[in-house]
Amino acid sequence: MSEPVVLMREFLRANMTDPNATRLAAGTNWVFDDYPRIDLSSDSYPRISVIEIGETDVPLGFRSDNMWTTINFQIDIWVKEDKSYTIGGTYYADIALCRKIARDTKEAIRNNWTDLADAGSFLTIASTGKTPPMYDFDKKIWRITLDYEFKTNINDSYI
Repeated sequence: MSEPVVLMREFLRANMTDPNATRLAAGTNWVFDDYPRIDLSSDSYPRISVIEIGETDVPLGFRSDNMWTTINFQIDIWVKEDKSYTIGGTYYADIALCRKIARDTKEAIRNNWTDLADAGSFLTIASTGKTPPMYDFDKKIWRITLDYEFKTNINDSYI
């Protein structure tokens, strides 16, 4: 089984369209399995980052070697101030763009999660939280965080 963060990154890349048509035409990705870096240019936004924030194991039963593994993910949507794009005929910028990409991310997961489950042997996926839009005044970046929980009973180590 592949690393769960890589599975989620590839899933989002396959199920979401980059609003930056120039970057899309160049074949450059906009979904990463990392924290954002401070060395990014304005053209690096919008972007999505996927990180694992925790993993727990619980035995499936008394004297069982199999575990019910829960993997917690954080998906961050990052939008640079003054970036605007037309998506589906509607103009979005700043906080509205950040909200739109967050809604599209949730919709992609909601509508296609069984593909992710089949690819990675996940049995369930649940949205466990969403932060309201936050703004970093120094970097001029909008951010929304989506939290998800995957559960599987595959007896593998993801460390």
